[in-house]
Amino acid sequence: MGSSPRTAKRRFPPAASGVARARARALLAPFRDRFRVGVVWTGSVTYRANAFRSLSHRDLHALLDIPGLQMLSLYKGPAIESFRADGTAALIPDLGSHDRDFADCAALMEGMDLVLTTCTVTAHLAGSLGVALLGDRLGIRRSTAAGFLVAAGCVAVLPFVGQAWIWFLPVYLILYTSFEYAIVASFPLVSAVAPTARGSMLALSATAIGAGRVAASLVATSLWLAFGIGWTVMITAAIICASLLCLVIIRPQE
Repeated sequence: MGSSPRTAKRRFPPAASGVARARARALLAPFRDRFRVGVVWTGSVTYRANAFRSLSHRDLHALLDIPGLQMLSLYKGPAIESFRADGTAALIPDLGSHDRDFADCAALMEGMDLVLTTCTVTAHLAGSLGVALLGDRLGIRRSTAAGFLVAAGCVAVLPFVGQAWIWFLPVYLILYTSFEYAIVASFPLVSAVAPTARGSMLALSATAIGAGRVAASLVATSLWLAFGIGWTVMITAAIICASLLCLVIIRPQE
C-alpha cells in the first residue's frame, strides 16, 4: 500500500494514541479502586453462527455480587439496546458504544484488569495487543519463531497426554495459544516482504490460512482414522517446521 515508517508517522500521528488513552483514563477514573472487567457478550448479529459463540447479557448478572468487581461493557452494536432496556447498563456501565475506532477500544482494554469476551473482534484485538507488547521486546521474528516452536513441541507430546485430561487440557491450551500468537506475530513479517503491496500480501496470507484450514479439515479425519494420531502429529509437526524454514529463508525488505 506504499507505506513506510516515515509515511506511517505522517498519516497516523502519535497524538492519536494519546487521545484514545486520555479518553480511556477519563472514562475509567470513577472505577479506579475496583477490579475492572471489560465484557463483551455477543459478536456481530449478522453472523449466521453468532448464537453458538454468544451468550445473553443477563448471564453476566451472576457476577455482579462479587466484592470489589466492576464489569464495564466494551460492546458496540445493535444488541446494546436490549442491554439498556432491562436496566443492565445501570449495573454494567456502557463504555464501548461511543468508541470512535479500534484505538478507543484498545485504550479501554489497556485500562482493564481483565477482559471477558466471546470469540469476536474484541478477543482478537486483545490478543493482538499482547502480541505487540511481546513483539516489541523480543523482536517480531523471534516472537514468531518462538510461537511456532512451542506449538510444534505441544503437537509432539499430544500422543503421550491424550489419555489424561489433566495433562491434555493445558497442553492443548498452550498449543492453541502459541499457534495463534505466531500467526498474529507473523503479520508484520508478511506485509514487509513486499512493502509496496502490503494489502496484497496480507490478503494472500489470509487466503493461505483459510485454504490451509479447509484442506486440513478435509484430510485430518481420514488420516487419523487410517493411521492414528502418530502420523497426524508427524505431518502437523512437519508443516510447522516448514513454516519455520520459510521464516529463515524469506527476509523482509525493510
